Amino acid sequence: MTKRRLCIFILFLMTLSLACTLPLSADTTRQPGDKTLPAAFSPTFTDSPSATVFLLTTIIPATSTMQPTDTLTPTNCPGCGEWLPLPAQGAPSGRAHPDLIWTGSEVLVWGGSDRQHTIIPNGELYNPATHSWRPINAQGVPELGGGAAVWTGTQLILWGAYRMGSTVALGGRYNPSTDSWQGISTINAPQGRWAAMPVWSGKEMIFWGGYQGGYYLGDGGRYDPGADTWLSISSIKAPSARCCAATAWTGREMIVWGGSDKQNTGLANGASYNPAEDTWQSISADGGPAGFDSFVSVWTGKELLVWGIVIGQKDYVGGRYNPVTDSWAPIASSGLNHFASYSAVWTGREMIVSGIYMGKYAIQNQAAGYDPAADRWRIFSTEGAPPARWESSSVWTGSDLIIWGGRDSSSETLFNDGASFRPSP
Repeated sequence: MTKRRLCIFILFLMTLSLACTLPLSADTTRQPGDKTLPAAFSPTFTDSPSATVFLLTTIIPATSTMQPTDTLTPTNCPGCGEWLPLPAQGAPSGRAHPDLIWTGSEVLVWGGSDRQHTIIPNGELYNPATHSWRPINAQGVPELGGGAAVWTGTQLILWGAYRMGSTVALGGRYNPSTDSWQGISTINAPQGRWAAMPVWSGKEMIFWGGYQGGYYLGDGGRYDPGADTWLSISSIKAPSARCCAATAWTGREMIVWGGSDKQNTGLANGASYNPAEDTWQSISADGGPAGFDSFVSVWTGKELLVWGIVIGQKDYVGGRYNPVTDSWAPIASSGLNHFASYSAVWTGREMIVSGIYMGKYAIQNQAAGYDPAADRWRIFSTEGAPPARWESSSVWTGSDLIIWGGRDSSSETLFNDGASFRPSP
């Protein structure tokens, strides 16, 4: 899974906020000025990578054991990609923090909030091959948004909603191939929540933590859409109560790292959860970043990458967590010391961060790519990029970064537009 501060958004609603999303797929070339967005090369990863955005408002100072590494200077790369606008006809209404899902052939835009921070229970589907939008069937649509959202490979699962000033335990499943909705069983279901960052295990939606009615939650749930059933998650050795954590599915376990607690403190700890055994194992914090004020994260198929600003520091830093060795390594930050991001995606080769800000409300329509193999950044051109924004969302299609929605720096304007960016190799 970006905006300004994830917790601020939910604090606007109930004193906190949300985040989100994921990707994948297939074709190659397009000519300059061509408004058609063909599919692309097959990505090199085998596990579905995920990207999540975390923007936390924190008040308790901390120090970091991880310092920025300045050995490599980022490359200004004006010719390293092309921006193209998305079509306006049939597009969704303006919104902040929408869920963006790549289905394999379409970008699903769902939910988000309006200027009054009220959930928008509708969405559209964008087809890059035809460069067109189509509406999502409104019949049977649950009023959902801000809770857990995952893509199973065939359907979008939503759980938890904000309604009339509180969170509710409701869910829904949307199948874009049939353009239809189904409900979700509430038997043995966990309580409704915001900012629970879920993963898809290949069989279940799994999440831990979240925020509900003034409380940070220290529990979770497992939902099996095939059986339409819920299972609880063991609390033995589990992470403390939190929302907005970085999460990733490794192929065997769910990683939960960081987030914010009831003191609105950025956390610098976590654990991994094995659903086959229903057990937790703590994650090493040695060499990792201290609690973030705001950050984004992606899963590469091998490592969890996190990037943001640590409480009590001015510069932005990042960390790479390897679950096989249970160890952290720093991310080079030279030349990007004051850059934070509102969204991030994993391309199979690099983490692309977009919607750059350089301090409170100082936003830019910038994007940059980080290659963990070289431990190096490249800064992309802004020519053709959409207007600067925060609380936007992004997704990777297998060839293109898609950005949609968000607010301007005053928060008065909600964007009902977006763009695609295709980076060069």
